Amino acid sequence: MKRLLTHVILISLFLLVSAAFAVAEENDGYDMNTEMSVSGRVTAIHTGARGPVIVSVQSATRTYAIYTGPSWFWNSSGTDIQENARVEVIGSKMIARDGSIRIICLQMKNLDTGKTTVFRDDALMPLWSGGKRGSFGTKRGGWR
Repeated sequence: MKRLLTHVILISLFLLVSAAFAVAEENDGYDMNTEMSVSGRVTAIHTGARGPVIVSVQSATRTYAIYTGPSWFWNSSGTDIQENARVEVIGSKMIARDGSIRIICLQMKNLDTGKTTVFRDDALMPLWSGGKRGSFGTKRGGWR
């Protein structure tokens, strides 16, 4: 009986850890091989108590869900992105489990003001999770 309980606990821990890694990979996996640029107009900015701020961008052909960073990072980054702003986004395209296309944002440029908000460092790590702190926030001018 004690042996069975030990096995059940070990299997439960394994499944829990596996699920945690799967969620982290889905939510955080920036793939440079799928990097793309999207230009369009911001139609909505979705914030929640948990999870990333999601910016809906309408291009000439479709609406994209742009996954940026946590709301506390969004608020402290100094971004001037608002609804109806014209933006250019560089990000990594991924297909979610439900089949929808998501763009994991590297940086977003407000074409109306010229200000660029950066979400990932040169190693493609999220700036809110211990990346290079010196590049936190916004910059003026061009890309990377």
